Amino acid sequence: MDKKNLIKENKELKSKIEQLENLLILDPLTKVYNRRYIEVELKRIFQEVSMIRGNSDRRTSKKGELSIVFLDIDNFKQKNDIYGHQAGDLVLKKVSSLIKNKIRITDKIARYGGEEFLIILEKSNQIDAFKKVERIREIISNKTIEVKGSSINVTITLGIASLSDEQSVEQLIEEADKALYQGKHSGKNKTVIYKQKSA
Repeated sequence: MDKKNLIKENKELKSKIEQLENLLILDPLTKVYNRRYIEVELKRIFQEVSMIRGNSDRRTSKKGELSIVFLDIDNFKQKNDIYGHQAGDLVLKKVSSLIKNKIRITDKIARYGGEEFLIILEKSNQIDAFKKVERIREIISNKTIEVKGSSINVTITLGIASLSDEQSVEQLIEEADKALYQGKHSGKNKTVIYKQKSA
């Protein structure tokens, strides 16, 4: 086999490997990360940040900061029932694409399940995270999605949890989920920061 054909075959093989890797880590509908990948990635990032927090003066560095955000598209089932599943799929695609374009390249978004997404914000404390995602919430609530001649208004509710000392990754996920739950049950279309209840 000549060199030209060998180079061509090598490129094709690399392309197929890349496609297979994408199938393993990306949600097929929204093209953001899938739950399996983001859970592994969150554990890795959590360990790195925890080590940094243990070894340096985090007051002078954002490297020891980590926040995660659960977000849920409000009244999604109702939209599916009214406009159909194709419209629901389009809403999921548009919302995830908008969020992906509004977060930093170092941040990560994944479809966690159904209409729920998880965002990892490295080097972000509660206040940083709130400012970032509240801006996204406002942008989404002011947009309409056109589907077969209908304009669909979409809102999202978000729950934020930030890393504190002596906390596990499971606790961080649970806290973000509780903040989201609080937002969903207190009016929706809002961003809620998890606050530890005082004893």
